[in-house]
Amino acid sequence: MISLSTFNKSLVAQHYCRASEHSLRLVNKFDMKVVVLVRSLMDVALSLSDHWDRESVVGPIVYLSESLLAELDASPVTRLQFIVQHVLPWYVSFYLSWLRHGAEVRGGVLFIRYEQFFCDPVRSFLEVAQFVGENMTQEQLELNLKASDQTRLNKGLPGRGMQAFEADPIAYQKLLDLLVGYPGVDFSPIFQPLACFS
Repeated sequence: MISLSTFNKSLVAQHYCRASEHSLRLVNKFDMKVVVLVRSLMDVALSLSDHWDRESVVGPIVYLSESLLAELDASPVTRLQFIVQHVLPWYVSFYLSWLRHGAEVRGGVLFIRYEQFFCDPVRSFLEVAQFVGENMTQEQLELNLKASDQTRLNKGLPGRGMQAFEADPIAYQKLLDLLVGYPGVDFSPIFQPLACFS
């Protein structure tokens, strides 16, 4: 979420927050601008598994410890199967909440696809700047991006998740089972079926 009215200063705050009665009330009360970044569920799953290896198993969605992860890795259940069953329902809920309740945000909601963002970050940032009412030229943005101190070097390579799910048909079936419960929802921004299982 991005708020431009907090203490009369510009502020950008990143929160993993579903749309709820409470969050929508706060967004509208403080005139926040909401940008929802969505990503392929398969890429999310693989990225989370990578995160457990590279950074930490601690997170807000599922409880894990190093020993529990070691037990999982020694079991017949794959990480992808575990993530689909225990973590991805939260991501689906996040997506659905903003998809269904975004219209209740006074300034609307801007959805940006993660893949689009990494394909053309300058264009994506300009789209966000315009959405939040900031006048910024492409040249200014490019200078700011060059000067920024990036603490993470996440390349956001799209499609890695599809390859992982092709190799794990049980995880893929679990993902299909998760999404089938919402027959009227357009999941295309966060899910593309695997051709090899169609």
